[in-house]
Amino acid sequence: MSLRDRDLRELKAKNRRYKVSVGNGIYVEVYPNGGKYLLWKYHFPSGRKGQQRWYQIGPYGNSDGQWTIKNAQEEKDRLDVLRKEGIDPRLNKLSLKVKRKSQLICSNNSINPVKNLANIKEKIIAELIEFRDISNDLGNQVVEKDLCYIILGHEIDQKTFELSTSGKNRCKVLAQQIKSSLTKKYCVFFMGLGRLQGKCKLSISECMFKYFSDNYFIPEQYVLEKRSLDTVGDAVFSYELLNFIGFTKHVCVVTSDWHLKRSKVIFKKIFDSRFKLSFCATSELDDMAEMDKIKINNNEEKSIKLFRKQFKNYNPKQLCASKFLKINHLLYNKN
Repeated sequence: MSLRDRDLRELKAKNRRYKVSVGNGIYVEVYPNGGKYLLWKYHFPSGRKGQQRWYQIGPYGNSDGQWTIKNAQEEKDRLDVLRKEGIDPRLNKLSLKVKRKSQLICSNNSINPVKNLANIKEKIIAELIEFRDISNDLGNQVVEKDLCYIILGHEIDQKTFELSTSGKNRCKVLAQQIKSSLTKKYCVFFMGLGRLQGKCKLSISECMFKYFSDNYFIPEQYVLEKRSLDTVGDAVFSYELLNFIGFTKHVCVVTSDWHLKRSKVIFKKIFDSRFKLSFCATSELDDMAEMDKIKINNNEEKSIKLFRKQFKNYNPKQLCASKFLKINHLLYNKN
């Protein structure tokens, strides 16, 4: 028997998340925090030999950014056309918008694979224009990973274009974490478009990646994110990117020890209970003078207070994170 919107509103949260069939391949997943997400269960490739897969349509509700049963059914019908044409809907739905031209640093494992591997040592191999798609191969490879590292970007010297000490230390910690991890099935998100960087044409994520690959190794799988302008954006855009791809496993955030408290407050507010969230940090505070520690701590506490004020009324059931960010955050509502 098919469920109606009234039936979905009456579903109660339990200690663990659970799924209920709405009908015609559509399911609602209810989370312990009361959130409800509409899913589509399908097989790909189509036919008896296809693998069962789940496509997350979006949060259930009537507000902007949410989906009613009727809307979900229409979206399912649209996606089913792609499925029958041999396109996996789950891996064909994300496009990343980039606001400016920048040099793209990548390898044969990157978002845009290198066509001529003979030039791989040059690292900077292409001009990235304002729009690009994540390929089916990338989405599939990320989904199959057990662990996603999210390394938060930091400042770039406007004269030398070098990473800050904190940025370099974060890369060092990331390399150590990957090498010591029990799983080799991982991916890395290098975060950040950054703010004005003088004449530097590279985003923070590209600079972080370049330093990491030059000094350590090229990760098995990685994404260079280019929309975020700060830590709040790092959390929002990485969260939405993982949701789009369909990854809901272990996420480890890499940051500095002086920035750890703020990172935890922000990421725990944005990421929901589907993700296993952990953090690893540098050891920069040990080498800081006491006055510098006090100054940084005061700045961090002010930023935490501002974030809590900005996101006090944030409710993912009512409005998706990126839309809320653009309305309530000064760095983003100017664009």
